[in-house]
Amino acid sequence: MSEILTIKDLSISFGGTKAVQHLSFNVNEGEILGMIGPNGSGKSTTINLITGVYKMDSGEIFFDGKPITNKMDVKDRARMGLGRTFQTPKPFGHMTVYDNILAIALQKYNFKEARVHTEEILKITELNSVRDLLGAKLPIEQRKWLDFARTLATEPKLVMMDEALSGLNITEMNESVEMIRRINKELNLTIIFIEHVMKAIVSLCDRVLVLNEGTWLAEGKPEEILAKSEVIQAYIGGE
Repeated sequence: MSEILTIKDLSISFGGTKAVQHLSFNVNEGEILGMIGPNGSGKSTTINLITGVYKMDSGEIFFDGKPITNKMDVKDRARMGLGRTFQTPKPFGHMTVYDNILAIALQKYNFKEARVHTEEILKITELNSVRDLLGAKLPIEQRKWLDFARTLATEPKLVMMDEALSGLNITEMNESVEMIRRINKELNLTIIFIEHVMKAIVSLCDRVLVLNEGTWLAEGKPEEILAKSEVIQAYIGGE
């Protein structure tokens, strides 16, 4: 299995706070890598460094065989195939679900192609039944799905999903996990899955990376990782 993302010795500080320090890991093409750790462990900061929201102090990032530098902004990285969703999705509230996706697709395709691509995304994300609803009228679960759909409109190779299950009930969580699993398989989409719901991590992820205080703590199969004493102490014991 080939690596699609390689992180080497990544570091960033904010004032005197060392948010991420000497972090190294890789993501394999087509896998779902879980990223866990207590609040403040550096998970979202790492995603912001990869996507270009923050500039790294030091380290190296390679995506799809190409180096990513601080000179490359968010748009440059999105064009390479890096996508993300957010903890709090913010769709265009005054636009329909269809137009939310179409507006993003038009950044890459002509109008005819964008419409075809939008229809495909509505189908695969199971949003076709609410295509004519305004983004502001959607319940939280479907707002999160729309956030994912808008990301898919850029045709990413890797999507970083930041707490996609927060705010959902058990039924909605299970539905979301099934959708993510299905899209991962159908599109061969690589996913970094940041989540606090351990049941979802175990069910969905091929591997798990644990961060603590901005550094690498452990990595491996979900069941093995969650049984490690250092992970229990740092993460589960810290909740």
